Amino acid sequence: MTSEAPRLRYLPNTLSPPCISTYDDRKGVIKALEEAIYDALTLMNSQTRLHTFGSDKLYTGNVGISLMYMRLWKQLGRRFDGVHFETLAKRLIPNLREPNLETLHVQVSPWLGGCGAAFVKLLQEIQLDDFKNGPDDTAMTVIRLNLLSALDTYPDPVPHEVLCGYAGLLWALLNLRANHPTQINADLYSDDKIETIVGKIMSAGEEGAESYSTSGLMWELRQKPYLGALHGVAGICTVLLQIPKFLLDPIMPRILDTVKMLCDSTRECNGFLPSRIHVAGFKEKNEIVQICHGSPGLLILLATLRRLRPQEWAACGVFAQTLDMVAEVVWQRGYVLKGLGICHGVSGNAWALLSTGDTKWVGRAVALLLAARNMPPLGDDTRFNLPDHPWSLFEGVAGLVAAWAEAIVLLENCTEDLCLGYPGLGGMGAKGFL
Repeated sequence: MTSEAPRLRYLPNTLSPPCISTYDDRKGVIKALEEAIYDALTLMNSQTRLHTFGSDKLYTGNVGISLMYMRLWKQLGRRFDGVHFETLAKRLIPNLREPNLETLHVQVSPWLGGCGAAFVKLLQEIQLDDFKNGPDDTAMTVIRLNLLSALDTYPDPVPHEVLCGYAGLLWALLNLRANHPTQINADLYSDDKIETIVGKIMSAGEEGAESYSTSGLMWELRQKPYLGALHGVAGICTVLLQIPKFLLDPIMPRILDTVKMLCDSTRECNGFLPSRIHVAGFKEKNEIVQICHGSPGLLILLATLRRLRPQEWAACGVFAQTLDMVAEVVWQRGYVLKGLGICHGVSGNAWALLSTGDTKWVGRAVALLLAARNMPPLGDDTRFNLPDHPWSLFEGVAGLVAAWAEAIVLLENCTEDLCLGYPGLGGMGAKGFL
């Protein structure tokens, strides 16, 4: 009896990267991306008007699409005649209500927790200077209650990763304070609040390092030591690299230890970041290439370290060697069959390549992003999966559109203020857009 061959997670990558070495080369690519955005938004708007989304969460619901529109407002402005991104963003925010206090502490991050709409609403008001009657009272209450629950002590520990836990909440607070809004009480994002959350993350990381006998920090999610960006170590470290300098400097040696640990694990696996570390140091050797669990998350972390802490980056040659190794894996194996999403799909892998800012990898990222036009629900290439939430920010078209906009900003050599980074992770510092 012969065993069935394992199903491939990806298609062999035969895509040809476009030439982007000069601005004349880039103009045609930018035009193709602009047309893709316009076509996708036309289709998406017809769907959102039908209220087909059953969730008000950032990850899979209308709130995430609202955040996409705010990013387009910042990055593309009035590029499309008659399209007012800020108006579209406002329409998709649901009526806010105070959360259930008994469940708040389980998911304190805005991405999967109950405070996502409140954060997006408040950030919209800040960015658009829309304080006619002061900041939204319910949004302020939701965020304040979320903070109180996160900083309190419960029998069930709060997770620490980006999608559910402290790292996601920390990133939201950093973005709230990025523009120092005078209309909002600064105690929501004070140094003390940020320092307390960082302290909780670091304490848990040290406990995890002791439990798993690792050289770097380690955190658990549901008793599993994940290493990737959205559920584990790489994402937590990416967020920590963007906290205020006076808080980052004292913990920087341990973050560097952790990045080296991830690099060592990845190099042992030929450029594949294991999804988790098992008990007694056994490393799971799988070849997942997606931001939530695999090598693309490490690529974003390394790009963030190089950009924000260049001296520490230059002092360790392993970082640069690993970045190139991982980027090659993401390019070769990143044409994944899960579809076009930014969490576990092609556009997320492309975004990791974009984050490097290197011409070579940006060109390859663009090749993946343009290929995503043919994937469901935008195209009819049924080799690729239709996402469960096909229009959402993390699984669907909204995330792909955000990635297209980020690529345009990079190709146009815009100022760093317009480079917003991957939702929930950033990589460029907090810009007020999550």
